[in-house]
Amino acid sequence: MKGRSNTYVEKAIIGSILLKGGLYEKVMGRLSIGDFTDVLYQKIWNIFGKFYEKQEPIDIISIDDYAYRHEISGVKLGTLKDIQADVSHRKVPVDQYVKRLKHWTYDRALLRFTKEFISGKITGDKLREELNNIKPLSEIKKETIEDIILATIADAEKGTDFKFPDNFEGLNEITGGFDRGDLIIIGGYPSSGKSSMATDLTCGFCDELGYSVLFITLEMSVKANMRRIEACMKRINTMKFRRGVLDKEDKERIKEMIPLLSDIWNYNCIRAYNMQDIITAEIEYQPDIVVIDYLQN
Repeated sequence: MKGRSNTYVEKAIIGSILLKGGLYEKVMGRLSIGDFTDVLYQKIWNIFGKFYEKQEPIDIISIDDYAYRHEISGVKLGTLKDIQADVSHRKVPVDQYVKRLKHWTYDRALLRFTKEFISGKITGDKLREELNNIKPLSEIKKETIEDIILATIADAEKGTDFKFPDNFEGLNEITGGFDRGDLIIIGGYPSSGKSSMATDLTCGFCDELGYSVLFITLEMSVKANMRRIEACMKRINTMKFRRGVLDKEDKERIKEMIPLLSDIWNYNCIRAYNMQDIITAEIEYQPDIVVIDYLQN
């Protein structure tokens, strides 16, 4: 499966602000130009700051005009529209993208200083100093009853952390969605469609909502799981794979998914054999949602 990349997160943040210019004020104190690795997004982020300083509304027409007048290469109306359109169908709060981007910024800094120490560019004392200067992603502290009560009020104002895809809207109406750390069990008789439902949910979480998903399979191979994803997204009967009767059109439609899963979705699938494998994978990938098929193992 693909490695972790933060480019799509940078694009999602920029696109969200292009859609709703007021979001910049919400996130500007938590992000800096150094959090962005893509030069294009660095340029656009810098323009956001210029507009905010002058109290000018942020929109793609104004940014295109500004880039043209100041000869800023790459920032064009067509490009801005593409970035905006890429996030227009997603329903992920920008806060989730910001948290993910800050996580990668922390990882990059940690890796850079460690490499410099190993190569002899900095001393052990300097390494400790730099690591102490890196703001941790989160601080572990014991919550008081007051903290928990106030947190429930804050949570009630923002709603649940995650929602179900549109084709499972009934679940949203019944449950209101679900929070990070919730355990959801899909039960049913053998061959009643539990794995298919898990696959449908996975596709919706990744494609529609932009969540990062780690699919852990204890029952089938990674390849078999990918067949299910392909069948779900392209509406291809899974028996066509098993009988070897995919036609040319089917194959071309499946190939169209390569950039989607490689560059846009934050989706990984692994084969696990025990609880330790599951714990190790969750720590490595740090997904929003973990799907395990199936729990009996």
